[in-house]
Amino acid sequence: MNQEIEKLSQLFLKSLDSTLNHLNHDLIDEILDSRDIYDFSQNWNNAYYDTKDLMTDDFERMIKDVRENIFVSVMRKTHSDDLSAYISDDFELICNHLYLKDDNDWVASLLATYMAHKVPHGDLMISQKRISELIKG
Repeated sequence: MNQEIEKLSQLFLKSLDSTLNHLNHDLIDEILDSRDIYDFSQNWNNAYYDTKDLMTDDFERMIKDVRENIFVSVMRKTHSDDLSAYISDDFELICNHLYLKDDNDWVASLLATYMAHKVPHGDLMISQKRISELIKG
């Protein structure tokens, strides 16, 4: 696996481990609802379609196991398949941008929010760094 993707997966899983311990059912519902708000979902979709046509089957296979691990880990701790899907999709989106573009401020802010031990929803933490810079520390 690409070294940057491997480092991202380690940081992401480490951050999730402590983040998920603080979630309860009401907070999960709030997160899910606020991710469905137009601004958040529109930004997410724009970022997704920005790289969609550039994706390859090889790359998707490369991150498949990590995505599945993330999904299962979130599901075990939260019992929310919706939250598990959102978080594993976020990981894929961040990987796509790291691997293909590394210039999307919104996706960098998505990662910065995770790295601050929060599940992204609503307004994100603003990051002035690129994804690759956030991973390096």
